[in-house]
Amino acid sequence: MKLLWTGNSPSHCGGQNRVSYFSIKELTKLGYEVHCAGKGIQVLDQGEESPCPCYVFNEFEPDKYYALIDQLKPDIILLSHDVWLWYFLPELKLKFPNLSVVGWFTIDAHPIHFSWFQILRATDYLCVSTDFGKQTVYERFPEKGTEVIKYGVDHSLYNLS
Repeated sequence: MKLLWTGNSPSHCGGQNRVSYFSIKELTKLGYEVHCAGKGIQVLDQGEESPCPCYVFNEFEPDKYYALIDQLKPDIILLSHDVWLWYFLPELKLKFPNLSVVGWFTIDAHPIHFSWFQILRATDYLCVSTDFGKQTVYERFPEKGTEVIKYGVDHSLYNLS
C-alpha cells in the first residue's frame, strides 16, 4: 500500500521533523511504500539517510501538491502536525474523492478554532497526540472517530528524577 506522508520533512532536524523521521521508518518496516511531501529544507543530520523518497516544499501550494498526488497515486495520505497547514483539504477531497485522508494533528488548545472545522471534517480518519486533543475534538465533533497516537518518549532520557 502506498502512503504519502505529508508534513514536516523527515530529513530536517526540528522536533516534529524527527517525529516524521521515526514514524516513517516504522511504517516502512510494516510494509508500506512511503513517500514524503515535506515542509522544510532537505538537510540530513549526522549522515542519516531519509527513510523514504522526499519531495520538499517551502510552503504547501495546492496545485504542486495535487500534481504530486497525480504522479505518485497514493492509496492514503497522512497529514501530520499543524491543522492550519491543510486549509486546502476540502478542495483536495473534491479533486480526489477516492483518496483516503488520515489527519494526525496537534490539537493543543480549547476550543477548536472555527477555521479548522472544514479541515477536520474532510479527514476520513483522525488521530491526535494527546487525550486532551481527543476530548477537544469530541466536544465539537462527537461523530468523528478519533484515536490517540502519542509521541514516543525515551523515559531513560526524560524522567522526573
